[in-house]
This record gives sequence, C-alpha cells and structure tokens, in this order.
Amino acid sequence: MAQVEAARAKRSIKKMLLGEGGSAQVRIAKTTRMLSHSAMDRPLRKLPWPLSVLQPHGIRYTVYAGDQKVEEKAFNKRQIDYAIRLLLDGLNPDEKVLLLPNATNFRKD
Repeated sequence: MAQVEAARAKRSIKKMLLGEGGSAQVRIAKTTRMLSHSAMDRPLRKLPWPLSVLQPHGIRYTVYAGDQKVEEKAFNKRQIDYAIRLLLDGLNPDEKVLLLPNATNFRKD
C-alpha cells in the first residue's frame, strides 16, 4: 500500500494497473472513487511480447457513497488514460491517492 499526490499519480496508477493489477482509491467528501484491475479483468496467462499487447485488459471505475455503489463504468486498456482522469477529476494536486497493488508474490516460510 502506498500513497501518492494526485499531481503525480497518473504514471504510478497506470503502471500498477497494467502491471500486476490492483486498485487506486480517493476519498472526496462522502464518496469514494476506485479504479481497479483485478484478476477477473485480465487474462489468466500473459502471453510473451509482442502478443501480450493484444490481450484484453478491463479496468473498472466505481464510485461509492458510503457502502452503496452509485456508479460503475468499465473501460478497456486503450481507455486507461480517460479512466484515470475520471478518478483524479476535481482533486487538489496535493491530495493523496491510495495505491493498493495486488499481492501476487507470497513467500512460504
């Protein structure tokens, strides 16, 4: 889990979502905005490059008011910049964005 300022968050969000996946979240007043790319939104196996470029990736933008979902939109990989703009829209540049990458590297002790 990491936090990054909204003014510098776009690159970090994009790298995380198109890498191992995860979610980015911001809280504005009584709403929470979330942009996520989970295991359900990407291929089970990543093909070698350059074939991996053609694989589908889904990105979900969700807005909650308290515990209630009030908005949800789905985007494809080519629309990630627009989805990130929706997440960051209206934030002050110094507001924090919470990054929650998928925990895919578990160690067995």
